[in-house]
Parts: sequence; C-alpha cells; structure tokens
Amino acid sequence: MNIFWNKAMPVAVADYDWNEEYSKIRTQKGWKAFLQRKIKKMDRGEFDLFLAAVVMEAAKKQIMGVDLTEKVEMFRELRK
Repeated sequence: MNIFWNKAMPVAVADYDWNEEYSKIRTQKGWKAFLQRKIKKMDRGEFDLFLAAVVMEAAKKQIMGVDLTEKVEMFRELRK
C-alpha cells in the first residue's frame, strides 16, 4: 500500500469542497490527474497552503526527506 496516496493525501485534502470527489478515485494516475486539474485553478497562496497541508500530513505519516521532496516537486510540476 502506498502510504502517501492512501493515508496522507486523503487527510491533506479533507477540508476542500472537492474532497468527496477525490475520495472516490482509486488509482494513483487518477489522483494525479484530478489534483492537476484542481491545483492549476489555485492561486499562489492557495497552492502554498495546499502544499503545507500535504507536507504536514506526510510528516505525520513518517514520509520525509527525498520521498517528500519528490512529492512536492511532482505537485509543482502538475501546476505548470
């Protein structure tokens, strides 16, 4: 099981109004595509808050260092 996608991300996006739609997706490819659509619509401040929520929840799940850096870079790339 992928702890980041299955445990950290559902908690990180729990406060967003699109959380229910996100929770219905079952694949990493689907989550990435969905999140790309959502974060492209965010302004810089919203995106920074989103990343902060992701980082905090990932750290709680013991996802740190290179693994976390890769996820943050992935989200930055999805936003381009």
